[in-house]
Parts: sequence; structure tokens; C-alpha cells
Amino acid sequence: MACALLFGNSTVFLSSGVSPTEAEEAKRSFPKSFYRHLEVYASVLSLVETGYADSVDVNRAIARSIQRMLGRLDPHSSFYDPKTFGELRSYQGGNYSGIGVRVAPADGKMMVLSTISGSPAEESGIRPGDVILSVDGVSTRDRAGAEVVSLLRGPRDTTVAVQIERIGVDRPLGLRVRRKEIPEPSLPLCYAILPGVVYLQLVGFTATTEDEVDRALEPFQDDLQGLVLDLRDNPGGNLKSAIGVADRFLDVNQVILITKGRLPNANVKYLATRGFDREPFPLVVLINGQTASAAEILAGAIQDARRGVIVGENSFGKGLVQTVFPLSGGNGLSLTTAKWLTPKGRMIQRGYKNRSLLEYLKLIKGLKSSHPRAGQGSDGLSSEFGEGGILPDVLAESVSLTSFQQRLLSRHLLFAFAREFKARYPVLASTAIVSPLVLGEFRDYLAARELIRSDWEFEDHLSFIQRSLRSRLLLLSLQTEQSMKVELEGDPQVIQALASLPRAKLLLGRAGSDSK
Repeated sequence: MACALLFGNSTVFLSSGVSPTEAEEAKRSFPKSFYRHLEVYASVLSLVETGYADSVDVNRAIARSIQRMLGRLDPHSSFYDPKTFGELRSYQGGNYSGIGVRVAPADGKMMVLSTISGSPAEESGIRPGDVILSVDGVSTRDRAGAEVVSLLRGPRDTTVAVQIERIGVDRPLGLRVRRKEIPEPSLPLCYAILPGVVYLQLVGFTATTEDEVDRALEPFQDDLQGLVLDLRDNPGGNLKSAIGVADRFLDVNQVILITKGRLPNANVKYLATRGFDREPFPLVVLINGQTASAAEILAGAIQDARRGVIVGENSFGKGLVQTVFPLSGGNGLSLTTAKWLTPKGRMIQRGYKNRSLLEYLKLIKGLKSSHPRAGQGSDGLSSEFGEGGILPDVLAESVSLTSFQQRLLSRHLLFAFAREFKARYPVLASTAIVSPLVLGEFRDYLAARELIRSDWEFEDHLSFIQRSLRSRLLLLSLQTEQSMKVELEGDPQVIQALASLPRAKLLLGRAGSDSK
């Protein structure tokens, strides 16, 4: 999650970034001492390459020195090698080239958790529950899921040989699958959670996000009485898309975002140009500690315009805007060129000075959640970094996972068991009813692996186990959307979001009155 968060937060394209003309002017303005430093750096590299005791990969050394230099600036300016830069471009474009599967190690095997509709994987017959034994002859044993995904991806129209183990089939299945461009949807779920009330989940912002939102909401437009927009765990992405989605909820000429930077082109005020052209509806936005970057732009714009109620926990606090520059050799650079502020001038970037990257990412203790509004300067804008983030209007904390739940989820044991159960009882599994028989079998399954410590531990988690097993049985029956809906049942933050719709309705008469 941390790597995804850092990657997602560092890949925002800014259309008003540094222009070629400004870059040339900056180059001409370098003092002579700059070139002397470059000469010293080149001399050191030459001596290291020719005289160091061990052989040195000079290209790697240069890349690492560039990254370390950028790391001294802020946590989000980054140097990308050609492979990583290609992945970045694919993410921003909302697609990648591969076969369209989601895999993870489960109970010691590399299992297919799901396939993308219409993907080469689905068309070739790969299904959830299959085990990938090898990719192009490379065994998946003892490999991380990310490694296997990397093996499956490749240039469009090339083929990859995949060996599959399937329950009920005596021998492994050998498949040759042709890769193609795979859409990576940023909107995995949209449905009527209550009559007239729509739940919409956004997991990122790519070039396709605006169209996805339009298509998803179109069937509900005639009778939309409320919308819950779930931005939890959304790490951000394409700035233009986030602004475009915000534009769909605000009035024309309302401020969506302010950016401030050292160069003139970085100082921009983004306004809603399209606006919402229908009768407004109550809007609730869900956020948490992993809501970051472009997702915070959207939440902050809605909050400052008083267009909706923000529910959940303090967001991450990523308010540095990166411009992405292609470099020679297929390398790339994302450089912080501006800081973004909400329409009311709140600087959302959390403090990062004198903190390690692990502290900044909240992976170790040292950061406390606090009010995000920093001090105000003479120009009315935030003048310094606070702890950052969007502060929810209604606090709704998530339920922490117990050690028992963590054991089951981290190893995908619920999915692995559901796979085996479906093979033994296909008719019963297809109903997705978690009966006493299913629970008893699952308890035995855990006991055989010494993963259950006592009867009470199992009994205390019955509701979690029933919901989780039902979700995975639905997934194995290719009912992906139903599976996702089951996962939301009993979610305390979603329940609070629904309860906040009346409060959101009260805002409709006052929305945007002090934001234009």
C-alpha cells in the first residue's frame, strides 16, 4: 500500500508546468559555479569507474545520486528509469499492456483473484480460483504477486505462455495468451445502495475517469436523491481528471483549485467551466488516511464550496504538484513545481521536513492526526505546512482489523478456502450461502494450518467470516459486483455517510455562496 501511495501521489500531470522557454531561460541564468560543480561530479564519477576497488554500475550510481538529490527536496519529486517511467505513463493513461488478471499468493499458491471483463485472460478461459504455476517457463513459486504481474505484462500483441492448475482438472493447462491494452478502470463500483441513493467508488484518477463517472451516473440522473462518493484509499493521479470530476458537482465559475509556485505559469486558479446542469442532489464524500493528492483536491473543492458533507477520517495531506518531464534514454522526472491550495486558501500538504520517508507515509509512529488548516499569511493563503489533509465534517473512524482478521486477509486464506469448497460442493457454493456446513469446514481448514487459537476467537469473528466467505464465493461464481457490495455491508463509515445525507441536503440552498 505504501509503495502504491507514493507512486500514486507522485504522478500528477500539471498542464501549467514549466514551459520550454522558461527552462531555456533558467539554463542561461546558471552561474559559472554550477558548471564547475558539474565538472567535479564528472571527475568523481570517472575516478570511481576507473579506480574503485570493485566494479561499479555507473548508470545505477548516477540514477541513485539523482534520486537522493530529489529526495532532499521533498518526498514526491522522483527520477524514473525507463521501465518505471513506462508504468507511470500507462497508469496515467488509464491502461496497460497485459492479459488482465489480478493475482496474489494464497495458501502457498499464486492464485487468480479476478479477471477484467473482456480481457485476454477472460477470453482464453482463465478464471478466478485458477493457480498460475509458471509464466513463460518461469515458476511462480516463492514469488511476490508484483513479480508475477511484471512477468505477465509486456508489449502489446506479444504472447505469453501461462501454465494453469485448476481444481477438477488432472493435468496443468498450458495456455498461450496474446497481450493487449487493458483498461484500468478508476471506478470499480456504482450502484443504488438505497432507493434513489447511489454509491460511487473512485480508486484513482486517470485519463478515463471523467467519462467513467458520466457513464456510471447516467442511468440514475432522472431520480437521483443522494450520492455517496467514496474516495477512501484513493491515492490521486491525473490532476486534469480530478478537476473535471469536481466541475461536474459545482456551479460555473466556482473555484476548484489554486496552485502557487515560483514560476509564473505555476500560479493558476482553476474554475468550474461546465458546472452541474441539473437539479442538485445531496452529496456525501468519504475519505480516510489514504485519500491523497488529486482525491484531496476533489474533496477540498466540494467542502469549501459547501456542496457536500465530508465524512470519515483526516486525509493523507499531499499538496505538492508534480510536472512530469520525459528525459533522454526513456527516463523520466516528476518534479514539484507548485503547491496546491483549496478554494479558500487552505494548504493541504503535511509537513515533511526532518522526518523520514517512513514517518511521512505514516508507516511508523511519529505523526499525529490534527486539524489541517495551517496559519494564514497576509495574502489570506496558508503560509506554512501543518499536519495536513482534509478534515472531515463528520468524523467516522474505520474499524481496525484484529490480529485474526489480519492473518486471514494477508494470506488470502478466505479466498483459498472458498476455492477448495467450490470444487467439493459446486452447487452449494454457487448459492453463496454461508451455512453451518461452510463454517464448520472453514474452521477445520484453519485448524489444520494451526491458524486458530481458540473456539472463542472463531466465534467472535463469525459475522466477519460469513460476510467475507460470501463475498469470495460470489467472486468465484463470476459475480464480481455482488461480491464488492457484500464487502460494504456493515461498513461503519458507509453507514455514517448514509446517515449524513439529510445534513448534505441542508447545504443545497447555501452551496457555493461564499466560494465564488
